[in-house]
Amino acid sequence: MVPCAAGGNNANGQATVPNDLGPVTQVSVGVRHTCVVKTDSRARCWGNNAFGQAAVPADLGLVSQISAGRNATCAVTLDGTARCWGGGARPKQSWSGQPDRCLHRCSPAFWPR
Repeated sequence: MVPCAAGGNNANGQATVPNDLGPVTQVSVGVRHTCVVKTDSRARCWGNNAFGQAAVPADLGLVSQISAGRNATCAVTLDGTARCWGGGARPKQSWSGQPDRCLHRCSPAFWPR
């Protein structure tokens, strides 16, 4: 089980880890939602979904990294494609080589190497 603190605030359930979550390799806590990369490389999010930030796209596929922001979430797929969804994101659009288009202080992990 992954313990979550979320700054002591659990108003949206973001700090309540789902009982059926299973093992994970990464956790990212946003303002009102939490996302993980599971050991099978699938993404899962929970908490506030007012902007679609906790609704993992059905066509996302497997991921290596995830970053929960304020009202959006970004992930890196296993093929290295950055995908973002939620408020301000352009669903089903991916960016490469354009860190200036990242949302809400994207992690440098999403920038080209």
